Amino acid sequence: MTRQVPSIAPAVGYSWNNVFYDDFTGEGYSLDTNFRHPMNRAKWKWDAASNKEIWWEPACSQIVSDATRSCNKPILRVSVWSDWFHRIDRLATKQKFGYGYYESRLRFKGAEGMHSAFWLLPEAMIDDPVAPGKVVGGVEVDVVENRKVDGGGNDISAQGNTAVHWGGYGANHRSSAYKLMALPGPPSVWATFGVLHFEGGMRWYWNGKEVNSVGVWTPMKNSIYFSTEVNESGGWAGNDLSSYGPVDNPAGYIEVDYTGFWEQVSESSQLSEDAEALLYRDSAKEMKSLQERVDHLERRLAVELAELKELVQSSVSATQTLHERLTRMESLIGAPQ
Repeated sequence: MTRQVPSIAPAVGYSWNNVFYDDFTGEGYSLDTNFRHPMNRAKWKWDAASNKEIWWEPACSQIVSDATRSCNKPILRVSVWSDWFHRIDRLATKQKFGYGYYESRLRFKGAEGMHSAFWLLPEAMIDDPVAPGKVVGGVEVDVVENRKVDGGGNDISAQGNTAVHWGGYGANHRSSAYKLMALPGPPSVWATFGVLHFEGGMRWYWNGKEVNSVGVWTPMKNSIYFSTEVNESGGWAGNDLSSYGPVDNPAGYIEVDYTGFWEQVSESSQLSEDAEALLYRDSAKEMKSLQERVDHLERRLAVELAELKELVQSSVSATQTLHERLTRMESLIGAPQ
C-alpha cells in the first residue's frame, strides 16, 4: 500500500501524521463477484436502515477494478441499483477521528432522484439548540455531495456542495456553509476532496484549493462516511427513477480511490520526541555496554576467587603436611628441651 500525502500543506511549524488510510488494496480485500459485502471488517461497518420501498443494501458497496488504469487498481464503489426495491448504502469507518484533515479521491456517476456523498458524522448527534460556533453535541460535515439534477430538474451533475448540520434533524436542526459550486473537473474524472477541522472552524479543499470555510466546530469525534441515497418522494435531487439498473451495472454511484485522516503535529514537539528517542537509544546503548562490562568483571572475579580458593586449600594442605612431618621427627629424636 503506497500512502498518498494530503493535497494541502500543514500549518507553518507543523507536519502531517497519518492516523488512518485506506486505498482498498492489500490483505482483507478481494474483487467481489458474488455481490456480498467485501469490506475489510477491521476498518468499515455497514451503517444503515431500510425505509419503505428504499432499502439499505450491503451489496451496494463493492470492490471493483478501475478499468481506466493499466494496473486495474481496486477501488471502492458505493452505488444505487434496483430490483423490486431501490437499493442504497451507507458505509462508515469503525474508527472515529477528531481535529485534523480528512481527504478522499473521488469520482461520481449521477442519476435523477439520487445523490452520493463523502461526509463525517458522530455516533449520535445531540439535538440541543446551539448557535454557530463550538457545538459540543456533534456536527454532520458534508465534504462533498453530488446530484445529477436539482429539485427543479436542472442539470447540476458537474457541481457539488458543502455543508454542516447540527442540533439533530428535528426542530432544533441548524445548518451552515452550504455552497453549490463546480467540481474540479467532470464528475467522471478523479479529484480530491477534503476538509480541515480545527478548534475554531472548518475549511474545505477541492483538489488542494480552498473553496469554503465556516466558524463551526465540534470536539465530538466523527466517522468517515460514503453513501448513496434516493429521495423517495422527489425533491432535492429530482424525482426518483423507476429503476436504477442491476447491481453489476448501476445507474449511479460514488467511487473512492483512497481516503485518509491526518493530524497536524508540531515539528518542535516532533523534534523533542526524536531527541527523546535518540536519548533513549543512546542511554540503552550505554546501559548495554555497562552491563557487558559488569558481566565480564563478574566472570573474571569468579575465576580469581576460584584460583585463590585453590591456592588457600593448597597452602593449608602443605602446612598440614609440614606439621605432620615435624611431629614424626620430634617423636624420633625427642622434643627439643
